[in-house]
Amino acid sequence: MLCLVPTAATGGSPWLALVGLAAGWRLTTGLEVTEARRRGATVTVVGPDAAAASAMGSNPMDPRPADLVLAEGFRQGAAAFAGDVYDPATRARR
Repeated sequence: MLCLVPTAATGGSPWLALVGLAAGWRLTTGLEVTEARRRGATVTVVGPDAAAASAMGSNPMDPRPADLVLAEGFRQGAAAFAGDVYDPATRARR
């Protein structure tokens, strides 16, 4: 199972409310991943790398970068299947 988690990049957001929501989303993602693994799934969680986070920008309500953000998500998903994954927990590539 591949989980692309865009909220892993919201820690530096200037929007305080978004930072709080992102913490809740990360907790929920962690619980869902734990349950999927408990049931035998192999799960890879991928957070935005620098290029994807840059494409997303700081305003999650701005629709203008949507095409670029989607392209970056697909690029990261393909890279994950090739074994080149950005791990948001360690902030490193593996």
